[in-house]
Amino acid sequence: MVADIADDENTTCPDPAEHNCKHWVRERSQRDQVMQGLRASHARPEDVVMVSDLDELVPRSAARALSECQTPLPLTLPSELFFYSFRWRITHASGLPFIWYHPQATSMEHLSRTSMTPSKVRSYGSDVPLFRFLVGWHCTYFGGVATIRQKIAAYTHQEMNVAEVTDKDHIQRCITSGQTLSAVNRLNNATLHDGATLTLQPSWALRRPFLYLSNPELFSLEVEIPEEIPGTKFQKYSL
Repeated sequence: MVADIADDENTTCPDPAEHNCKHWVRERSQRDQVMQGLRASHARPEDVVMVSDLDELVPRSAARALSECQTPLPLTLPSELFFYSFRWRITHASGLPFIWYHPQATSMEHLSRTSMTPSKVRSYGSDVPLFRFLVGWHCTYFGGVATIRQKIAAYTHQEMNVAEVTDKDHIQRCITSGQTLSAVNRLNNATLHDGATLTLQPSWALRRPFLYLSNPELFSLEVEIPEEIPGTKFQKYSL
């Protein structure tokens, strides 16, 4: 593992009047610091690089396929989107999962081109070929009330850092009842997730990471969530 300390170079906001501009500029700058680590590790042009957030997980089998098979690069690995735990998934009314079009994979050769950056690769979304299967897990707002509040205070979406969202009781209610922390996208007041909503997943239907299945104690966090059958009591559940 190569650790690189990001500095504040090139984090000047092009439009200081733009809401939260500095937070987005800082995020892109920090993501692009990945190049320093790649160069320090002497990455080869043919090496596959995955541009991912820490809460975006892909199975080992997908990583192996990218490295061993002939796949078009850059490529998006579509993911299911889970809130709070693997029980709550963003799901369309049809029952199909909402697709999160991240992370991205590309080659070191592609990243090394003039004007190319990890942030630009991240922005490809569904505009590049997709991995054939819904392969990953986007695990957003996992970790419980305190961790969620810490995340909101620190990450780019500072439009969420308001009292009505960060209130402890509000967050706990959202976790237990399966509600998003905000009813709308606070950046543009748009509908969240194309109208898809949080749906409680029965345990038998879950597709979970192998690390979770083999080491559940690493993910032990007791939260109260409702039973699948309406009207029953709340139960304790580990993520």
